[in-house]
Amino acid sequence: MKRDRDRKDGGPDTEKGQEDPGCGPDLLGGTTCPGKIEIPTGEEREALMAMKAIKERVRLVKERLAALRASDLERDSSEGLKMEGELSSLKEEWDRWEKKRVAAAKRRMIILGHEPSGTENE
Repeated sequence: MKRDRDRKDGGPDTEKGQEDPGCGPDLLGGTTCPGKIEIPTGEEREALMAMKAIKERVRLVKERLAALRASDLERDSSEGLKMEGELSSLKEEWDRWEKKRVAAAKRRMIILGHEPSGTENE
């Protein structure tokens, strides 16, 4: 059986090149097939992509802040404070996406039967 990672077009699992007729594209460019769950799920991928973008923005801000501190202009400028505020808001945004990612992972684990759902009586 041929797998996604073996296919050049990134299509669904196939056997002898035959596509599963129930499969289709999802909202994030992946492929979803009935009865199969993607790992990571679309929700998890969305959160991970957002977190990756935040990480890049943080890296750029930290580089600018380090350059500003190295030039000793920070004492005379409010630019450093502005960058610190931007880092703080990026941290808050990261935390929100992290909560979404964890919640999506928990939903996936419940769907897969690895964790009990919160509605069951134990």
